[in-house]
Order: sequence, then structure tokens, then C-alpha cells
Amino acid sequence: MTDQDAVAARARKAAANLGSAQALLDRGFAENAVTAMSFAGFHLAQPLLATIGIAPETHRGTQQMFSFHFVRGGALPADFGRRLSRLMDDRGLADYGLGGDITPASAAETRENLLAFLPPVLALLRERAPDAAEALSEVQTATDALAAA
Repeated sequence: MTDQDAVAARARKAAANLGSAQALLDRGFAENAVTAMSFAGFHLAQPLLATIGIAPETHRGTQQMFSFHFVRGGALPADFGRRLSRLMDDRGLADYGLGGDITPASAAETRENLLAFLPPVLALLRERAPDAAEALSEVQTATDALAAA
């Protein structure tokens, strides 16, 4: 699989996660929606790293390499490392926390964080992976639907 193929595959996973998140939010499943939203962000951080030949094997490695190469490197705003970390922390709470840790209000906060995270990451991916334009368009469509809800 080429780097461009990896970008497209991960972008499609992100789009699927965004669609799932919206459906889960609509049905009142806040914890599951937070997990899906968190993975949408994660599945866009990974292909961004693939554009520079890096393929971390862990979530933590993805967070660290994303922050090092794209935030500290100046390609993304200074708060984006924290945004990705927050998404992954929210996922941990949703998946492993006690019932009631994730509320509709906290799911809404995760949603807002994700919606702030996605546009600059998508823009950078479009620039670095032009052959993945169709898959990135799917992410944009799913992002727009989540934002409109």
C-alpha cells in the first residue's frame, strides 16, 4: 500500500467514524459517539504522519509524533497536540470509565473539539496527499453533516 493509499484508507475510516458518531448522537448514545468522534480524529492524524513516512504503532505514539512533527513543527496551531490528546482522553473515559462519566454535555464538548480539529488537518492532508482527494472529500461531507446537526 502506498502512502497515498494509506491516507485514503484512513480518511475513509475517519468519514465512517464521523457518520457513526452522528447516528449515535442522534440516538442518545453519548459514550459510543465520543469513541467514534475520537477515532475520527485519530484516523486523520495517522495519515498525516504517513505523508512524512511515519507509521506509529500505538495511539500514544501517534499523539507524540503528531505533536512533534506538525504542531511543534509549525504546520498546525499550537493547541492541536492538546486537541488530539483530549480526543483520546475522552475516548478512554468513554470506553473505560464508569457509567455516567460521559454525558450529552461532555459529548457536545468532544464534538466541538473535533470540529475545531478537523478543518486545518483536512487542509494539510489535501495539500500533502492530493491523490486522496476523493476520500478527503468524504471526510469533509461527514464533517459538514456533524457540524450541521
